Amino acid sequence: MEKKMEKSTGGKCVVCSGEIVEVIVDEWDDLNERFQEVSKGFYCKKCGLKYAFVPKGIEEKEKCVVCGKETQYFRNTPIDKREHYVEGVGQVCEECAIE
Repeated sequence: MEKKMEKSTGGKCVVCSGEIVEVIVDEWDDLNERFQEVSKGFYCKKCGLKYAFVPKGIEEKEKCVVCGKETQYFRNTPIDKREHYVEGVGQVCEECAIE
């Protein structure tokens, strides 16, 4: 019988912001004659989207392309929902946008 568990990755889904988990099962290893934990991939617990890898840095805040300060926007915030975003350039903080 295959034992299945979910291991938290700390990642968030880019589609629904749900938690990304790694599904791990115990499989019999004939060579070593014992059960061994084997990864079956990464999935969003909320929407079920399968990931080839865990996206990194999604929850990081954007930095201003002019001064380098952290802005109020997360990297996964759509650009049409932001202020002071310059297409082809990037996010600008409010202070630099005013200057």
